[in-house]
Amino acid sequence: MSWEGEELGNASLIPLAPQKDEAGDSYLPLIYDFPLGKNISVDDNSALVRPFRRVLEKGKPIGTINYVFYQENNDYFILGSFVYSDRQRIIFFPGILDRRMTISPEGDEVLGKGILRHIDHLSLESSLRTCHLTLLEKETLHAKYNKFNTKWLQDDMFYWFSMSIQDAWKLEPAPMTQEIRLKWHNFSDLKRRYSIIMNSRGDSIFNVTRVDDHPQEQFIINFEFFVSRRQSREYIPQSGIYHTGLVPTVKMKDQRKEVMSRFHHIILKEFSGSLWVRVSKITGSQDCICTPKSPIHNL
Repeated sequence: MSWEGEELGNASLIPLAPQKDEAGDSYLPLIYDFPLGKNISVDDNSALVRPFRRVLEKGKPIGTINYVFYQENNDYFILGSFVYSDRQRIIFFPGILDRRMTISPEGDEVLGKGILRHIDHLSLESSLRTCHLTLLEKETLHAKYNKFNTKWLQDDMFYWFSMSIQDAWKLEPAPMTQEIRLKWHNFSDLKRRYSIIMNSRGDSIFNVTRVDDHPQEQFIINFEFFVSRRQSREYIPQSGIYHTGLVPTVKMKDQRKEVMSRFHHIILKEFSGSLWVRVSKITGSQDCICTPKSPIHNL
């Protein structure tokens, strides 16, 4: 059984007085304040910070950003960050703590051969039909994989990918505050970079998704990502056919007569279409990120 529902929140970004890092370089601390998290995070590898690397490291525009959190009981976790880039791509930075790959998009074993690769983000082209995976090692090792296609479902609706985890604690815990360190070359450069960051935040709205289901059997939390050319809350993906996964090699079969799921509608600023995330709890035991072609992350 599926239903549509969503929760939205607002976050603030507050600049503090300039400080110096461990190397003695000056930086401007930008403090992202979230009303739902715990503790203070300074991790620049977080899914909350990685979308800003383009402006932090190169001073280039990054597009608009929208965060998505997952709620489990009274705890909140970072599901990931969406970016709508200036090249009209939709980019997703997953909030998985362990982003090591074991299987490549081509289906080849990676980790077992001693090859260490980490997922940084997935990029969907403006056609909504072609996607590629970007590795953390892209710059240092020039590592990359072939593109893959999304799966057409109906009219203007496409299945992009799925992400399954055994436990919510496989995701980054949502912080109460997240620090972003902005460095600059001169005052004019500081103003420009600061303006890019402030304009990228999509009106400071973030999304929270969850599902009210408590299976007695061992289960995985399954997130399915869909994209549509229509910006409509009523135009939702077909329900009842994707709960068990689209990839035959990943065993996600559920024998229950009824599987609860929740659709979450996401609007990206400047994007004329819509994103949908559906979350469900399915009996199974595998952690993975799956494309319509194959699993690409499987612990």
